[in-house]
Amino acid sequence: MGGRPTAADTEDMKQNKLASTKAKRQSKAVDSEEETHSSQTKQDSLKETTSESAPPKSWTIEDSEELYRITGWGEPYFSINAAGHVTVSPQGDRGGSLDLFELVNGLKRRNLNLPLLIRFSDILEDRIERLNAAFAKGIARYNYDGVYKGVFPVKCNQQRHLVESLVKFGKPYQFGLEAGSKPELMIALATLKTPGALLICNGYKDQEYIEMAILAQQLGKIAIIVLEQIEEVPMVIEASRKLGIPPIVGVRAKLSSKGIGRWGTSAGDRAKFGLTIPEILQTVDMLREADLLDSLQLLHYHIGSQISAISVVKDAIREASQIYVELAKLGASMRYLDVGGGLGVDYDGSKTNFYASKNYNIQNYANDIVAEVKEACVER
Repeated sequence: MGGRPTAADTEDMKQNKLASTKAKRQSKAVDSEEETHSSQTKQDSLKETTSESAPPKSWTIEDSEELYRITGWGEPYFSINAAGHVTVSPQGDRGGSLDLFELVNGLKRRNLNLPLLIRFSDILEDRIERLNAAFAKGIARYNYDGVYKGVFPVKCNQQRHLVESLVKFGKPYQFGLEAGSKPELMIALATLKTPGALLICNGYKDQEYIEMAILAQQLGKIAIIVLEQIEEVPMVIEASRKLGIPPIVGVRAKLSSKGIGRWGTSAGDRAKFGLTIPEILQTVDMLREADLLDSLQLLHYHIGSQISAISVVKDAIREASQIYVELAKLGASMRYLDVGGGLGVDYDGSKTNFYASKNYNIQNYANDIVAEVKEACVER
């Protein structure tokens, strides 16, 4: 029904309004308490996190060693001492060490300005000693009748002081040189005076280069011309006839075994340099026809640099040993098996077959080469 509200109705409306206002106030109070609690929780959490977080870690010597991998590539010659300075031990673990920081400061006090190039020739001597000691140990272990003669490729570093130091330190081991061009051959002829040391001649060859290598025999050098292209065979035969001196030659074989890593493509059937098996047989026929088969005395192969897996070294030397034996059976006066390249450096210190590392040491390398060569020769 219509009409004006009664007094009772008015009182009920007032009570309902008061109840609604009170409920809203209570709801706001609850919301405010929840917001305050949430804010306090966040502040407590932030305080807890801040109090539990460790202070920033200071840089340590061990961090530097890990970052720069000095214990990997530098062992046993470079390390970091307790002062955090790089040190060098020219004789490895068999001698003392020098603080490079203190050394440079001492040189500056003598009025020597930076930059400075500091050479430690004792490292060269130590490397030659360790390499020859490893092969001597492998030869003794397998009762091998042959000998080891190392050669240094001049192309790696043509600086006079280094080549002269290598020849000097390598003299007790008949350590020789490898030339890859006419200028390098002239360097080797002027520097290498060690009786019995080998002078390996490879690289690009013109008639003058070949004649120079043959004439080196008149100076008492064991100069071996390594044939890497079939076109070089008639050039050597012609030079020998012209000079009246029989050459000493070798052949570079293209092995089916391939290296791994950045330089793996320098080996294998599709390698740029070297002779295939049919070409090697053709070379034998050409030398025999020229009555120079006795001049063939060396087999060379190269499976790339920085070989990280010892299994690759084993496969290559096993294949090369078989070719070497077959050449001897064909009448060649084989005397030398030239293992080119491969010995790696553990740059990252992981001792794995990663391309920047290697999973073997010098002794493993020497043992496998000696063992495979002996086995092939004994079986045939």
